[in-house]
Amino acid sequence: MIKEENLNIARGYFNNIEDQIALLPEEQQALVFKRCAINCVSNGVLPFLKTRYDKCGGNLDLFFSEQHNSEYSFQRVIENGHIYEMGYPRCLCFMHDMGFAKSKIHCECSRQSILYVMHELFPEIVFKVEMIETVLGGSDKCTFKIIVDK
Repeated sequence: MIKEENLNIARGYFNNIEDQIALLPEEQQALVFKRCAINCVSNGVLPFLKTRYDKCGGNLDLFFSEQHNSEYSFQRVIENGHIYEMGYPRCLCFMHDMGFAKSKIHCECSRQSILYVMHELFPEIVFKVEMIETVLGGSDKCTFKIIVDK
């Protein structure tokens, strides 16, 4: 069994790593969190969204339709074929739930996971993903803008 004291030491260490990652240029932050994101979404989120993709026949506007909102995520079309919104009604990161991820910098993992999922489902389209608001940034939800980069 892991002692609470050791968990607190590990949490402090993890928080220090987050602080150091925040000092890196954005491109390097993205590289740090990309592998984390892929590992996080590959076995649960990606297969779930693949099912949605199949039901929508690969249509982006249907994929981001509000009819697919759930207790875990929300999405909507802002501009057909070009701009979408996706987010979570609360922080869904297990590292946050365990008391590790506390810095907004960790939300780059979510941004990277959206980029990865979108590339896997729609490999012919180039996407940009922008963080709009996050729980770790002080909001009550996490929201991302997804832009088709034509």
